[in-house]
Amino acid sequence: MGWARLARRRAIAAAISLGNVLLVGELAIAQSQISIVADDVEYDDRGAIVRASGNFAIRQGRAEAMGPLGSYNNLTGQSIFTDGVTLSAGAQRFEAQRLEGNHRDELFLLEGNVVYRPNATLTVLTSAAIYDATADRVMLSGPIELVHPQWRATAERVEVTAETIALSGNVQVVLGDRDPQADEVQQWSRLEIHRRTQVTQFIE
Repeated sequence: MGWARLARRRAIAAAISLGNVLLVGELAIAQSQISIVADDVEYDDRGAIVRASGNFAIRQGRAEAMGPLGSYNNLTGQSIFTDGVTLSAGAQRFEAQRLEGNHRDELFLLEGNVVYRPNATLTVLTSAAIYDATADRVMLSGPIELVHPQWRATAERVEVTAETIALSGNVQVVLGDRDPQADEVQQWSRLEIHRRTQVTQFIE
């Protein structure tokens, strides 16, 4: 059958079975606990690739990736989002130009102008991030800029777990909203934010 084009609205009346993929209102990959929703879907039954556009979203557990354009490989369990993407997981939110998802291991690589918000008060700006949904862990590598209402900082590495947000590698901090490149920059070996209490610890 080759490419089977399924142009549709979000709600469709019929269920269409294509191999081990079922479309009924949304595209559901049941054995992987993944659901895919899009305004327009194409399915390649030879390569088991779903290509989607228009409000394309993949949901798996507590993680949801959304963007205007992307694809999902049903054989490898890999997804690709292009032309901008947002990834939400609980209170955490990522924005990036591109995302590659490994849905078997629940690993997500975000690249290009990454904006990461681990909570309501902190914004992290970098070029790439890895989100491990199974461990609820985020790894970012530099250069990284962090913006907090009470301080601004730069670092080479940031690791986020359920308990802490840890900055390391040439950590430079400016208290208040002053220019982080100014002379009054403070340098630390490590900075830790305890996520539950929001207590910030500076380590020399």
